[in-house]
Amino acid sequence: MNRDEQYTSYQGMVAQVNTSLVQMEEITERLDLSESQKTLAKHRKKLSGHTFAVGILGEFRRGKSTVINSLLEKEIMPSDILPTSATMNRVTYDLKPHAELILRDGTIKPIGIEELPRYVTKLSPEDEERAALVEEAIVYYPCKFCQNGVDIIDTPGLNDDDRMSRITEEVIPKLDAVIMVVTHDSPFSMSEAEFVRSKLMTSDLSRLIFLVNKIDMIRKASDKERIVQDIKRRVQKSVMDKMAEVYGENSREYEDAKLKVGQIRIYPFSALDALEGKMEGDPELIAKSGTLPFEEELTHMLTEERGALELRVPINVIEKTAIEIAKTVETRRQALKLSSEEFERCQKALLTQLNDIRQQKTEEKKTAANCCNGSTK
Repeated sequence: MNRDEQYTSYQGMVAQVNTSLVQMEEITERLDLSESQKTLAKHRKKLSGHTFAVGILGEFRRGKSTVINSLLEKEIMPSDILPTSATMNRVTYDLKPHAELILRDGTIKPIGIEELPRYVTKLSPEDEERAALVEEAIVYYPCKFCQNGVDIIDTPGLNDDDRMSRITEEVIPKLDAVIMVVTHDSPFSMSEAEFVRSKLMTSDLSRLIFLVNKIDMIRKASDKERIVQDIKRRVQKSVMDKMAEVYGENSREYEDAKLKVGQIRIYPFSALDALEGKMEGDPELIAKSGTLPFEEELTHMLTEERGALELRVPINVIEKTAIEIAKTVETRRQALKLSSEEFERCQKALLTQLNDIRQQKTEEKKTAANCCNGSTK
């Protein structure tokens, strides 16, 4: 199939998915499933807008903001040795660098990029208080990876406080691809494993890239490779354990998962070296950082794989909504059946009671008649 045929096929799939979203919206409206209806509408709008969201996820202190800065080739996103990000931060393409805040009350506040730390971090009590009022910070920047409708989303840590975790979990369903940042000194922690097990699973591993950040702290190349392979094994074991738990080891789903987990994409990386090398124009440091193979894979994902990944999320939403609709219909059908049975039961009891009353009245009439007859004798 040539590129023209591939494009035509892709457009046909987009049309089919869009039609399914519309049909699902109509059904959820009739069933009063308002939240599902809103979700379907959002994904239909996103699909028609041809936008693509890449999320940077992981626990705090993994260097997620520095990873983004390395892609921007400049220190734009606030970073610190302490847990930093207190909001969801989005990078989108624009030739003129600027930023704006979407506040929780719906208002938009334009700010300079240099002001970001005052509104999106929790490095001081004042910063954290301001960040609590911010729903999302949007950074407009001429990043080559953000062209053609691509957004890069920086999220708070997976294991931070409840508000951070809630923000992170709310954005996960909206992501088309995920860059998960882990580190060698805490390889694939429990919260990271649970995230992959419960939020992504094997059907979504194709939209996931693992970065083993801070690899520059390891001196020997053999140790770096050993650490990467160890994390890969941990990921594979976590996914397969979950598949065995949910579907069983003899299931088709389990066998399919065994094939998919072997294709996990994982790269050793030093975001700090990549950023420094780009800012100083040091090609040796750039090559040493491991950013070149990672960026090559990311570019491949944003070009060759984008079409399939773009459709994966709305298709998953359609499947999930279909299950919800089926359960809702069955529940209501059972409720109607129960109501009918209850009516019949009440009707039968009422008729029995009515017959008892009639019989009692008849007996009373006979008794009264006998009494009357007796009194005339």
